[in-house]
Amino acid sequence: METQDTRLHLDFRIKVLNRNFTIVGVYAPVEGKEQETEEFYRELQQIIDKIPKKENIILAGDFNGRKGNQPIP
Repeated sequence: METQDTRLHLDFRIKVLNRNFTIVGVYAPVEGKEQETEEFYRELQQIIDKIPKKENIILAGDFNGRKGNQPIP
C-alpha cells in the first residue's frame, strides 16, 4: 500500500479461482492542475508497468474526469 501527498494510490493482489488479480485504486488531482495531472498519469503508468503481464488488472477510483468543457457548478 502506498500514499503520495494529495494523490492516493492503493494496490493489492488477490487470487480468485486460480486467476491472479491486481486491484489498483487511485485518486487523481482535481481539474486545472495540469502538471500534477501529468505526473499522476506518469506514476500510474509506472505502477501498471510493474504488474506482471499475466495478471488481470482492475483499475478503479476517482479520476476527476468530466464530459464537455462546461464548468461544474
